[in-house]
Amino acid sequence: MAIRFHKCKSEAGLAVCVFACLLIHAKASEAQNSRPQTIGDRYQGCPVTKAEDAFVPPSPYNDTTSADSFLFGTLKLWTLVHPNSWVGQKLVWWSPGNDQNTGTPPGLTVTFRRIDAPAPPRKTDHANWSTISGQPPFITTGITSPPTTGCWEITGRLAGEEVKYVVRLSTSPEL
Repeated sequence: MAIRFHKCKSEAGLAVCVFACLLIHAKASEAQNSRPQTIGDRYQGCPVTKAEDAFVPPSPYNDTTSADSFLFGTLKLWTLVHPNSWVGQKLVWWSPGNDQNTGTPPGLTVTFRRIDAPAPPRKTDHANWSTISGQPPFITTGITSPPTTGCWEITGRLAGEEVKYVVRLSTSPEL
């Protein structure tokens, strides 16, 4: 916003112009130094994958989500997403057709790429088949060093399928 000082001819007018400049400068400094605003559980500037994009698994797979999670992916590969938290150090994935031979480790790889600040990419350390009585097999992936606070793109790859989603991780419950 430009202020034309040639219109500030009187002392009162000059005082108003100076006050306006100081106010604009203070607001600009405040905006640069403040934390980004949040709306509900969404972090502005982080394109968090939304529950509206949830995936409904085919039978015999059940929807195992809670109020703060949802399933996301394709018919060949999907995962349980917690968009604003890091729940433990494991991620859960399903892949019908690839769960026929649970005697060998699944070939799932999961990478984490920070998209709001510089950070080294992370990769899961391993993937294992897991089972719950009465449910089809699923895959759990572990990571020794979980991602830090920030906006992260998580990509799972298995048997030519790829699923990407974005989460905002924080140690603070309001983000």
